[in-house]
Amino acid sequence: MTTIGVVFVRHGTRIKLISILPAYRQTVDKGSMHQRCLAILVEQSMGLSPFERAVFVFCNRRRTRMKLLFFERSGFVLVLKALSEDRFRWPRREAPVVTLDTEQLRWLLDGIDLDAMVRHPVRQYEFVG
Repeated sequence: MTTIGVVFVRHGTRIKLISILPAYRQTVDKGSMHQRCLAILVEQSMGLSPFERAVFVFCNRRRTRMKLLFFERSGFVLVLKALSEDRFRWPRREAPVVTLDTEQLRWLLDGIDLDAMVRHPVRQYEFVG
């Protein structure tokens, strides 16, 4: 189990960044979209199941508010992180849904630009010597 702030994310949980379609953007920007509306957006607009073992992440246009939605046993949980002076660095991707791991979500919530990060390549060795 991984802790992200006060939210516990079970091992194997997928993190899905949802790029909001322009038709829904105003509702998310105003902060009036609650968990049921976000779950419907995930299901009907993105074609995903809001009940799957995933955390769905949304961000407003100004990048000052981030919402995390997930289903836990008997209901939806909605977590909001709002910034008063800074902005989140939302990844620039073409796809409407981007899958991250829990470490990348933690970085995103901490304001780290995921697009600027470069990891060492994964190496496959057959022999030590």
